[in-house]
Amino acid sequence: MRNDSQNPVRPKPAGGVRAAELTPVTNLSDVSFDDGSGWNGCTLADRTRTIRCTLLEDRSSFEERFTVEDGIMKVTHTLRLVSDRNFAADWLEADFIDDGRNRGFAAAITLGDGRICLVGYSKKFKAEQPLLLKSQTVLSGEKPLDAPTVELLLESVDTSPAAIKNR
Repeated sequence: MRNDSQNPVRPKPAGGVRAAELTPVTNLSDVSFDDGSGWNGCTLADRTRTIRCTLLEDRSSFEERFTVEDGIMKVTHTLRLVSDRNFAADWLEADFIDDGRNRGFAAAITLGDGRICLVGYSKKFKAEQPLLLKSQTVLSGEKPLDAPTVELLLESVDTSPAAIKNR
């Protein structure tokens, strides 16, 4: 029999985004961060302005791209959310699109491994670097039984990774 160092247990991969809550970044207040890279919670000025949407399984993703420009670290946060059009009616409303283009969003996203990240609001920049709507795609589907979908692509640029919620 091999010891643990010779036969490491590999955890099952758990990628993707399981859930997302979007709110206009101006709707956040009292965001509490720890001394490291975590956050403890926040208060919403108006809970009715938060949008939760059922995401299609294995279709949404979150990416953080780290680059260095002129010696300065830059982190580009890209959030891709995909939902059935029947569950994403809020995403198609004019106010939502206007918020996404002009004011931006903060998002609490639950990753496949259960971690919850705050994106679009940071300890350093607060609400200055929100997630902005880069594109919105409405697809009819290719086959007769394909459900129509809506895909949002949101992006923000910061100097640090997304904060992970403390348990």
